[in-house]
Amino acid sequence: MNIPKDLGALNGCRKSSSEGFINLNKKLYEKYSSKYAIKSNIIKKYKIDTPTTKISDVLFLNNHTIHRSGKNSSKYFRFTMLIRFHDLSDKYYLPFSTKTIYNSYEINNIKKLGFNINDLR
Repeated sequence: MNIPKDLGALNGCRKSSSEGFINLNKKLYEKYSSKYAIKSNIIKKYKIDTPTTKISDVLFLNNHTIHRSGKNSSKYFRFTMLIRFHDLSDKYYLPFSTKTIYNSYEINNIKKLGFNINDLR
């Protein structure tokens, strides 16, 4: 079964990994996941693809590929799993120089469920 497009299939800019590391502007939202903004003049250089995937498919991307989730306009919740592999010899690899910023709304909801979040701080 193909993943329906209205479930928010992945969009990616073909061959955009050639850009290498791109400085991103992070936008924080109170009730939503954070988003990273890439300047439109960079995105306009590339063809945007939406690969057709089926349930249980695996999709491999270079970590410099410009990508985003499509809009989920269905009535269903989308589940995905992300595993990252970093090439330590990559000139753009940034060991220990990045910090994850968690959405405060999500953290508060996790706390209400009784989960220990000490490792998130």
